[in-house]
Amino acid sequence: MGTVDAVNIIAGGKIIREPEFSDKFQAWRYRIETQRMGVVIEIHSKTSLRVITGWRNRK
Repeated sequence: MGTVDAVNIIAGGKIIREPEFSDKFQAWRYRIETQRMGVVIEIHSKTSLRVITGWRNRK
């Protein structure tokens, strides 16, 4: 999985759970998924986010 995959998931995926707050990083974590892939991101500001992890769903 690369940067383009992560951007596509963020743009076209759905937030499937309520966000979780990370005490360690003082940021909200969102799980976003499509049918094939998913990512967990933290949003730090209007122009900054961090991809925590990503995966491909098994068939």
